[in-house]
Amino acid sequence: KKREKLQSFPERLKSETKRVFRIRLDNYLTDMDKYVDRGDSYMFYRSLIELLEVFFIAWFSSHGVYFPGNKWLKHSISKFNLDNKISWLLDRILSEDGGLSDKRRWFMELIRFLD
Repeated sequence: KKREKLQSFPERLKSETKRVFRIRLDNYLTDMDKYVDRGDSYMFYRSLIELLEVFFIAWFSSHGVYFPGNKWLKHSISKFNLDNKISWLLDRILSEDGGLSDKRRWFMELIRFLD
């Protein structure tokens, strides 16, 4: 019986992870905008990385998959046949190409996949 419970993904976890992401999103976006305006790359990336992790926890959960951790993130996106555009956007966000405003724009495109 416990094994059966483990095999089904908890619906409450799907809704809770999405709710937590939405709560954090507004505050983080306000901070990120402030960091873009003043050109503070360190604080921008610090906020971005924290928010990306919360996003991916919610995104994997919405697909009925537990978050694999940052190390296995890209591997898990392909392993579970999840949207390849997610990997492409993540690459853009984490690449050296583009400025802070580009990274924020790509992040905004990324989070549309949670809806």
